[in-house]
Amino acid sequence: AVAAAARRRGVATRLLAALDAAAAARGAAVVLLEVAVTNAGARALYAACGYASVGRRPGYYTRAAAPPVDALVLRKDLGVPEAGVKV
Repeated sequence: AVAAAARRRGVATRLLAALDAAAAARGAAVVLLEVAVTNAGARALYAACGYASVGRRPGYYTRAAAPPVDALVLRKDLGVPEAGVKV
């Protein structure tokens, strides 16, 4: 998460780029994450950083005194061949 006072300054974009680079350096072929369907800002950020929706988890996020919220499962291919996959 990025503190509200630091938002819209590219911090989250740099954090995601660092995540992708670290995962790729360790041999990961993809990154998967979940985001609440109601979190429009995060969804836009992830889309701009190359993440695409590949699934949905109904009622994944529970909330006090409110109905649960579905999560979107997002995936980004890192360009690293998966183990056992010939390129």
